[in-house]
Amino acid sequence: MSFSKNTPLVLAILDGWGVAEPSPANAMSQGNTPFLEYLASRYRSYKLHASGEGVGLPAHAPGNSELGHLTLGTGRVFYQHVQRIQRTIASGKFFSNRSLLRAVEHARTHNSRIHIFSLLSFKSRYGHRDHPSALLNFLKEQSFCNSIYLHLILEGTDQSEWLAHINYVVEKMKKMPFVSIGSISGSDAHLNRDENGDLTETLRTAFLFGGIEPETTDAFKILRRMRQMPARSGQWGPEICAPNALIHDNDSIIFTHFENLRIALFVSALKGSSPYDFAKEGVKNVYAVSFAGNALPALDIAFPEEEISGTLADVISGLGHCQFKIAETEKYAHATYFFNGGRIVPEKNEDWIFVPSKTVQSFAEYPACSAIEITSRALQYLKTKRYSFAVANYANADLTAHTGDFGAAMRACEVVDSCLKELARAVLKMGGCLLVTADHGNAENMMGADGITANMHHTDSLVPLIIAGEDFFLPKEKPLYSDSLVPEGTLADVAPTILKIVDLPIPSAMTGNVLV
Repeated sequence: MSFSKNTPLVLAILDGWGVAEPSPANAMSQGNTPFLEYLASRYRSYKLHASGEGVGLPAHAPGNSELGHLTLGTGRVFYQHVQRIQRTIASGKFFSNRSLLRAVEHARTHNSRIHIFSLLSFKSRYGHRDHPSALLNFLKEQSFCNSIYLHLILEGTDQSEWLAHINYVVEKMKKMPFVSIGSISGSDAHLNRDENGDLTETLRTAFLFGGIEPETTDAFKILRRMRQMPARSGQWGPEICAPNALIHDNDSIIFTHFENLRIALFVSALKGSSPYDFAKEGVKNVYAVSFAGNALPALDIAFPEEEISGTLADVISGLGHCQFKIAETEKYAHATYFFNGGRIVPEKNEDWIFVPSKTVQSFAEYPACSAIEITSRALQYLKTKRYSFAVANYANADLTAHTGDFGAAMRACEVVDSCLKELARAVLKMGGCLLVTADHGNAENMMGADGITANMHHTDSLVPLIIAGEDFFLPKEKPLYSDSLVPEGTLADVAPTILKIVDLPIPSAMTGNVLV
């Protein structure tokens, strides 16, 4: 098709709209969504991976909004922090990392110690149990013989899992007499995203002053004591396992997890330069390294974010075409910042339109969210015949599924279906093309594994890609589930497919496949 302001291509992203066969847990099939069913049966359609290794996550890990939009807009798979670091360990590049070498050199020069803060998990996107193990191997290769203290962070409430993690670490510490467990704690103080001064003060006090003398320096005895207490999430500790495990002047600190806002606040408080009133005393000349995450002044980053170029927005803007992105404020960053590869401002000739989200206690109270306003504003912008490309983001299915209210999710899907009908009619009347996809699954499976409780979390379901346009109309209706739930691509295929449809060049950085 020709790509112009008179015949635009519009991408509608339906947050949390996975593909699943009809069931009592599927809000789409239980609701009334005839228009989307019509599009899927009469136009070219595909089922795409939006989770797990197909989008750079661990196998079977559910997708998420940030990564989904990033993959859609950049046309490539980005390995997430955990996977990127795992790959450097496997290749051996991990063991020559400059930031880690600087941390060792700092401690060696000042005859000081190294503290390793590590989240022990197989499932978290903030860290992995294998990373402190690799770091200990690295320090062994560097022949670092000063004291090394492991500060272990445990998440969740599965205390048998905690014990398994501690056993794993103790096994790895064998033949390394300079390594000790310095502390164990729950994850809240280390991973909480809020700028919570109380949590920062808890960490600062524990690691600078130690509080009361520990009842025991045995991590297993501490765990046994914790197992006798009521199950809590991450709201406990830190429990210092040794009085000499505190942080002193000139020490090096390495964080193998990636919640860098919390880490930076902690490090600033340790140095006495925190914005909080309590942090007036501190240690001097500590060297802090985080494995990954956003760059912040207090931290060296061992595995920094890769620079992103050659995105869908780059190509369209670079060729002089106008584009707009529209979303409600609850999800505005996903359709703009993440979709554009982490750009904080629009591209040249690009407009970002934010529709206020409803002010409600729960989106179950108003399942329509701001979908009607988004559709109305999008049509107004398209009627100006200024824009060749647009992204319209509908958050309804995801926002309501997260509440666990199945009836609200059904109604949300029905509203989106109605809005898509209005949007498609306008776009197709202009001779344009409407693509419909999703960032990840959610509302298609709202029943927990026990068959009783609600599932309010993202899923690992496939998501749809429907291409509605004159060139993609099917002469014969295709049954919705004729080919079962077999994946035919990934979210990374959407951007190069769009460029192929409108006959624009596909950057070499886009590693996704063309589906048409």
